[in-house]
Amino acid sequence: MRTREAAWTSVPRRLFSLAGILALSGCSEVAEDPGLHAVSWPGSDGRPVVLNADLRVEFDRPLAPGLRAGAFHLFDFTSGEPVAAELEVAGRFLVFRPALPLSADLADGGLLPGRDYGIDLCGVPRLAAVAGRDGSVLVGTQRIRFRTLSAADPGALVAMDGGDEPLRVLPIGTANKHLVVQADGTVRFFLSGPVDPRTLAPARLLTSEGASKVEEVPLRLLSNSPAGSEIEAQVGLWTGWRRLELPGGLEGMGGRRLVETDRLLGLRGGP
Repeated sequence: MRTREAAWTSVPRRLFSLAGILALSGCSEVAEDPGLHAVSWPGSDGRPVVLNADLRVEFDRPLAPGLRAGAFHLFDFTSGEPVAAELEVAGRFLVFRPALPLSADLADGGLLPGRDYGIDLCGVPRLAAVAGRDGSVLVGTQRIRFRTLSAADPGALVAMDGGDEPLRVLPIGTANKHLVVQADGTVRFFLSGPVDPRTLAPARLLTSEGASKVEEVPLRLLSNSPAGSEIEAQVGLWTGWRRLELPGGLEGMGGRRLVETDRLLGLRGGP
């Protein structure tokens, strides 16, 4: 009787075990994919990319902080050369910030105009894989390809931090009165935002008495970033006081105009 009872009770156990396996099998088919996925990226809308905007790759969940550098690569698609860029993990976004251009042909920025670029997002089995804050990981390597706008396109450079606010010359000298000419015949000043290098024309050097004597002097963009820019003017060596008139067409990125009253700067030369 015991044997019969044992045999009988073992049947439901086998059925239960089989049912459990089938249930688990069924769950695995409908379970949510635990992997990490990119949902948008530069060029995902099919349009060329501007030269100065952040390159943002969005994922379906927040990323783990402190991602390894080997988990992603920004590169020139034709040459394979890496592109230097600042990197930031911001929630669900991986953000690349290439350097802004300094020259009028825009050929010295992090992204060159009219060129193809790629972003490799590395996943498992790579050790340095893109991972989510919840422990999810990207599976395999995803390669993104996009193209930049040409330098001739008016929209190649867009407004950055500061929006539509006008461009300003930042406070200079004592009580914001004048710039002192350096021993090499140059003066430097800062602007409140990034400059569109295509608008950097020569400035005019005026005598203190007025515009009776005018000399054109070259301007050179020394640095350019969302936080501001630095410009150098080669004004030569002299004594006394003069004025530097900045070009009327000087603009920030996205068409931000320079405040008219900031166009005229006082200079002090000599020892």
